[in-house]
Amino acid sequence: MMRFLFFLGCSLIAFCSSAQSFLSLADSIRKARGIPAMAYAVFTDHSIIDIGQSGYRKYRTRDSIRITDRFHIGTNTFAFVSWIAGKMVETGKIKWTTTFISLFPEDKGKLLPQYAGVDLKSLLSNIAGLPPYKQFDDFTSIPLFNPDPQKQRREFALWVLQRPGLSDSRDKKMVESVAGYTVAVVMLEKASGLSWEKMVETYLNKPLSISVKFGWPNAISSTEPWGHWTKYGSLSAEPGDTWVKQHPAILSASGVNINVPDYAKFLQDELKGLRGGKGNLTTRTLELIHFGLPDYSFGWENGAIGNQRIATHTGESFLFNAHVELIPERNIGIIVVCNDGDSMGKGAVINFCRLVRESLLNH
Repeated sequence: MMRFLFFLGCSLIAFCSSAQSFLSLADSIRKARGIPAMAYAVFTDHSIIDIGQSGYRKYRTRDSIRITDRFHIGTNTFAFVSWIAGKMVETGKIKWTTTFISLFPEDKGKLLPQYAGVDLKSLLSNIAGLPPYKQFDDFTSIPLFNPDPQKQRREFALWVLQRPGLSDSRDKKMVESVAGYTVAVVMLEKASGLSWEKMVETYLNKPLSISVKFGWPNAISSTEPWGHWTKYGSLSAEPGDTWVKQHPAILSASGVNINVPDYAKFLQDELKGLRGGKGNLTTRTLELIHFGLPDYSFGWENGAIGNQRIATHTGESFLFNAHVELIPERNIGIIVVCNDGDSMGKGAVINFCRLVRESLLNH
């Protein structure tokens, strides 16, 4: 801890005294916490203030990361699901109040009574009462489904809605549920007539000229960053074909990988809309997604720093961590990602964002 504080103090002094980029801060935090690689972007709705990367694609190698490398962002995928849902609501393909049963009336008698009124907004705000399904143990009882991704999601949704959820005392409180977001994706597929993969291309990749993909980055190419954790007692890298796999049915809800420039482009569009500008979603829709409910809206935590609103989310997965923050009244956005899925990685991305935010708000 003393070593970490020493590095942090030195980097903050260097930044404040010479007005250099935030790279030295990122590098100091990365080294102090023993993280293989970090990348970040600091931006406004129309420009990149600073962007950088530090470290290596794989632990104990000298294969330096590039800013165009892809990082897995885990549950930050929620933001992409909510974004597409918002676009579909705006175009009249679905409503926030559309229920699962209204789209799948043939399943009415199969669902548990507690899920009879589950609608899109309750799933996206994580108050539908569905369990988290974020740990390995959550998937041990899941049966084999159809290997086709879209059919698999549909079968998983029906299966999970037939199983007991959270207790009555908790079912209306926010509990982040990857299962709930998967059910929401199934509803969007039904309403749009498109597979989730096709929706990502149609609503995100093409309009924004970005590249959103799914799964571990080094499963796409061995030259992309490897994910890391300490499951075996010390930090270790996992190959692309690792046994550490997210269940295929939930990849749509928590399995996005993307590079930092493209991630910034997506969030800049959101920041622009939140500030009243013309983006791909209306200001009204973005206000609902980020700030429509207190504390947690549709995939975004929210609060205030003084009189300035802030929307945040920490994307967790087994092998990577990511954290984002948007402060619309100050026109500030921050992204930081790393290829360490443990608590050191989570602490690093949150601390980096906090220190950058404080530096920007105080100047």
